[in-house]
Amino acid sequence: MSNFRTVTVKGRQFRVRAGDVLLDGALANGVEIPFDCRAGTCGTCMVHVAKGQTVCGETHTQGMIYACQARVVSDLDVDVEDVPEIDISKARLVGLREVAPDIMELMIAPEKSISYLPGQYFKFTFAGYPARAYSPTASFDGRIGGRVI
Repeated sequence: MSNFRTVTVKGRQFRVRAGDVLLDGALANGVEIPFDCRAGTCGTCMVHVAKGQTVCGETHTQGMIYACQARVVSDLDVDVEDVPEIDISKARLVGLREVAPDIMELMIAPEKSISYLPGQYFKFTFAGYPARAYSPTASFDGRIGGRVI
């Protein structure tokens, strides 16, 4: 009996050892599955299992798993949701406000209009500091969108 399983993601097939983490196997074979936290909490790597079985990585939604936690135990067909391409833009910090002793509100104006989906984040780099991910939220006055994030 073979110790390898065949995995199909968006029509691309690759082989992994039984028990390997789905996300690790996909990335090692050049197959992209979106991911972020690798801890099964952010939901970025959530995929639908069309056929086959995994252990671990279960979500609250029937047939959906966290690819970063799921271990392949059988041949597997997986559906991955299409995500927008990464967009890079310059922006300016136009406002900074302390909203609590340990929370700062940043107001950032991109050079061009940016659309985003709920749950998406932006990665900003400020001169002299490493890049960091930020989640866009509505301001306390209820505004969101427009030319300022």
